[in-house]
Amino acid sequence: MNRQNRLFCAEPEGIVEGIGGPSIRWHKSSFDGSLQPYALYTPPSYDSSRSWPLVVSLHGYSCDHVLNLRRVMGRGNSFDEPDCEAKLCIPKLPDVDFIVASPYAFGSLGYQGAAEVDVLDVIADVRANFNIDEDMIYLTGLSMGGRGAWILSERYPDLFAAVAPVCGPVGFARWDYTTRPLPQFALDIFSARVPEAMASNLMHVPVKVFHGDSDEVVPVDHSRRMVELLRQMGCHVEYVEYQGVYHNSWDMAYSGGDLFRWFSNFRRVKKPKSVDFVTPSLRWQSAYWVRIEQIAERPKPARIRADILETAEESKVLVRVVTDNVKSFTLDPVLWPIEPNDEVVILWNGEEVFEGRVSEKLTFGDIETGFRKRAGIEGPVCDAFMGRHLIVYGAGGGRELANACREAAYMLADPGEWGDIDTPVKSCSHVTKNDISSYNLILIGNQFTSSLIRRVNNYLPVRFDGKWVQAGRRLYEGGDMGLIVIYFNPLNPERYVVVLGGHSPNTIMMAAENARIAPDYVVFDAGSDFSRQDTLLDWGFFDNSWGISR
Repeated sequence: MNRQNRLFCAEPEGIVEGIGGPSIRWHKSSFDGSLQPYALYTPPSYDSSRSWPLVVSLHGYSCDHVLNLRRVMGRGNSFDEPDCEAKLCIPKLPDVDFIVASPYAFGSLGYQGAAEVDVLDVIADVRANFNIDEDMIYLTGLSMGGRGAWILSERYPDLFAAVAPVCGPVGFARWDYTTRPLPQFALDIFSARVPEAMASNLMHVPVKVFHGDSDEVVPVDHSRRMVELLRQMGCHVEYVEYQGVYHNSWDMAYSGGDLFRWFSNFRRVKKPKSVDFVTPSLRWQSAYWVRIEQIAERPKPARIRADILETAEESKVLVRVVTDNVKSFTLDPVLWPIEPNDEVVILWNGEEVFEGRVSEKLTFGDIETGFRKRAGIEGPVCDAFMGRHLIVYGAGGGRELANACREAAYMLADPGEWGDIDTPVKSCSHVTKNDISSYNLILIGNQFTSSLIRRVNNYLPVRFDGKWVQAGRRLYEGGDMGLIVIYFNPLNPERYVVVLGGHSPNTIMMAAENARIAPDYVVFDAGSDFSRQDTLLDWGFFDNSWGISR
């Protein structure tokens, strides 16, 4: 089914637009400016004079916003009804005193990059058009959407009042990478980004988990592990496991409206006295009243634990901060539960760093000057694909190399069978000034095939040197060299440039195929095997000033 049919085929029984029942709405994506759909349920009793709770529900792999709205409302597939038919209409839905939004999220992208942005866009669009209680926004999802519920609630814990993942993977999942063996640096990158690594972020977000014990798609051990981890951390977590149930545990989890009743017990915690926040990236750098300004060493996650404690002295408050892998952080007194006239003592890793009254944000640690890694410009290579990007292939160097560059470009642009996003691809000769200002540039080829690679090459810490590759002060010689490198774009430092380079069709394709698992740079040759890290010539993460530290 093509994109046009997928988005327009649903014919809700009842009101298609307006208030009272299901509808299909559209919003302009802040990711790429495209119009994106989402399914919405509004209660017949909706009255804009009062605020309403919002449930955001995330669909599974190969599903869409329409079928997912049916499922979360307890009206999923009929017996033996395939998904392709269930997507065609929305039956009469039960009345609930919630607004329910089901994002399309660019199809099946695993709620990363554009898909993550789409969920946030949908929440913003619903809040702009309906009177939503900002302290009663809830998140749920099934299968791939269950993983999305885990990830987004951990990345934005101060947005949601409660979360209910259904049969969602919490460790490595097929939406992160292929099943082939990976080098250790890729395992390190991914292990810092899975839900298990960020579980402590849910300290103030109640969780209810559902899973079938006979699930063969996402084994039940995923939910069991996560639930046990949350319990050990003292988080509010409830768990329902269905005996003899396979991957369709959402049929039971969403039946009868019980989940809505459970959600209604919770309101968002806005100003907690304690914050425990973990992040692998400055892309997600803040929660409540703490903000991580700089990570010390990548790809290890950064963690900040901040507690507001009573003291024996009246009007004196102790703020104890403990960090791991954090170079600098900020505390925001506007968001913390301390009276403005109270005197504050701040301890960081056991040492007093401040005493006095606080009227504005306080930043502690190494504040680096010059151009440094920051949110949206920090690597690794996969981070460039999470933003708006343009894939550019070199068209010079002869027909064989040009064809290899073009083939690699369209391979990278392919979102998969159920992804639904148009990633632009251009020859380097057709890239405009507006493209350079608007996109992360993914450049494929070498300095002989691509004029853009020639323009940026000498600025890069890892770059081509004739037929060789230079990484810092090291020079790698060989007959068929390749490199993968991410850097701030010298032509526009507000965006990335990624070079996926090689001197033959083989090494060019090797660079493209392994781009999304790479750290900040990799140097290799035709004999390298990316499943065996010891066969790669060099690799690493740049320091916070974008240099090679060793």
